[in-house]
Amino acid sequence: MKPTIADIEWATNIMNELFAHGFYTALRYEKRTYSCGGNHYYHLGFDDWEYAEGDYFRSNYGLHFYRGETKGCIVDFDRQEWVIKVPFDRSTNPRCRKNEDGTDINYCALEAEKYARACAEGIEECFAATYEVGEINGVKFYLQEFANVDEDSTTDSFYEYASEQVEKYFCRDKEDEDSEDRFRSEIWDFIYEMDDEERVMAVFNNHKNIRKIRNFIYDEGINDLHSANWGFTNDGREIIIDYSGYKG
Repeated sequence: MKPTIADIEWATNIMNELFAHGFYTALRYEKRTYSCGGNHYYHLGFDDWEYAEGDYFRSNYGLHFYRGETKGCIVDFDRQEWVIKVPFDRSTNPRCRKNEDGTDINYCALEAEKYARACAEGIEECFAATYEVGEINGVKFYLQEFANVDEDSTTDSFYEYASEQVEKYFCRDKEDEDSEDRFRSEIWDFIYEMDDEERVMAVFNNHKNIRKIRNFIYDEGINDLHSANWGFTNDGREIIIDYSGYKG
């Protein structure tokens, strides 16, 4: 799956309009912290911008804005082919790391590079297609394959796998209600303790290239695969949508 010229033009027009409304400043960090329960948190300019301008872009362009620690994501739910991603750096979020040479890590570029390598390995269907498509004022932007995040359905995948694993060692009595309660509790404990490799196994366990996928995940340093970092494509595939590998 690759973006068309029309897709790239759409993304470029959106980015130009965003920058005309001060989006560039959203990608430059203003140092603010706030405290809660003895912990200190950073407040990102991206959030302030979305609060100030988000309604305008939702009303006029149908755009919705989301972010994690390392990227911002711009979604038009009426155009369910691609989303726009923009990378954060330490000027956006001081929790982002730098490379050994002191340059900022571009987490979107990492995804595009890893997707290209996944294509070379023949396992690209497990990842949201990601491509660099433009640059404005020194800010690169990317198109990533649209996928609907459904944490309940992804948790169902985790639950099914965990249930199979727990049943291997749990002395279960299906006729005993207390035993069934303990069994379900054990499953949730297992899910809570699952590492990224087990989450990959839960979703791709029946994939013909599961061993290659597991090795790729490990070799590429892909982590933080909680339920919000998976999604479902228009053709029903469950895929990883955030696979840069968090280095915060």
